[in-house]
Amino acid sequence: MRNKAFSILILVTTVFIIAGCGNDIESPAKSTWDKTFGGAGDDFGIDIKTTSVGEIIILGQSQNLASDSSFARVIKLSADGNILFDRTIKTRKFSVPNGLMLNATDEIIVFGKTYDIEGESNSYILNLSSSDGSINWEKVHDLGIGDEITGMIGSENGKYLAVGNLKNEDGGFSGVGLQMSVVIEFSSAGDLLGSGHYIGLYGPGMISKGISIDKNDNYLILAATYPSVVEYENDAYRGFSCFYMPKDPFGQIYFAYTLDFEIENITNSTGSYVQKMDGSDVAFLMASGTSAGGAKSQTILHELNLSSSGEPMNASFIDIFAKDLLLTAEGNFILVGDQASTRDLVVKKVGPGLIEEWSKVFGGKNRDTGSGIIQIGDYYYILGSTESEGAGLNDIWILKIDASGNL
Repeated sequence: MRNKAFSILILVTTVFIIAGCGNDIESPAKSTWDKTFGGAGDDFGIDIKTTSVGEIIILGQSQNLASDSSFARVIKLSADGNILFDRTIKTRKFSVPNGLMLNATDEIIVFGKTYDIEGESNSYILNLSSSDGSINWEKVHDLGIGDEITGMIGSENGKYLAVGNLKNEDGGFSGVGLQMSVVIEFSSAGDLLGSGHYIGLYGPGMISKGISIDKNDNYLILAATYPSVVEYENDAYRGFSCFYMPKDPFGQIYFAYTLDFEIENITNSTGSYVQKMDGSDVAFLMASGTSAGGAKSQTILHELNLSSSGEPMNASFIDIFAKDLLLTAEGNFILVGDQASTRDLVVKKVGPGLIEEWSKVFGGKNRDTGSGIIQIGDYYYILGSTESEGAGLNDIWILKIDASGNL
């Protein structure tokens, strides 16, 4: 009897061990993740792009509080989140990166403004190797007073088409230090081609936000009217304007379209837009703004048909200050930004008819913000900045979420 009982005990134990091992082997690995990148000072996520082979390029801004300096930071990750390189680009004492793009050979183009301890800023462009992040070339241009590049895209024959801002001393406007937008062409080596075209249609000044090209190589510029210089009864001065310009003659404006906010006293603003992936004349614009103190926020999504006078689609989303917009491979939209009520990063999916399908909030007890998004396969990669996930200062934050918005 004792031998029989002992045999049963061995059998039960063996079955238990095998079952346990089977569960461990069959458990799927979690494919979503989040990572932070920081340092001794503040690090902010600025922009995110994907290479032609599905690698991730992150642009950040690193501020060294001890030396009172600021530099661009470029991080390359695999789709699994492994670091391929992490470089801080130290040029002049202050470099403020505004964005990045990848050219036809996946070289990394970083653009923004740079300046020394004193004096106005100048526009700068960096060309970095996609293999190790080393600098291929660096160009600094003095386009005017306090100028900067805010958006850039590839153009014909390897050229770059950029939009930027500069201050004007008068330029037909009253006041000093107001802003106006400028459209510039650069060579493939970052050299300035021509003097650019200046846009100054509104008295308060313009702040350009982005540039895109349609199927005929005409271009679109999204710009914010400057809201805080003078009070205006006309809400159009608190909105966003889209300028549509032909490639030739360079600088002629076809038309301007303005988006107005429901929330009054907009003091902060941003914008982004994408064009339909089928090469049509339809563009989708996104404009965002916050009220004084950031207590209220609103994002407007607008369909603009460049070849039709038909009624466009509009959608408004309250309590999100969206900073980037993705038109997904499936034809949906993903908005990424900040939620005013919780001070957290927020992601929204908008489906057909510009109807919201889901909204996800990520963050902790401190302030967390969203700034960019890309899609690789079935996953979305969200870039932002976090005060909650690091050691108290701001860190660059990237999250990989699934198609349902789950981390």
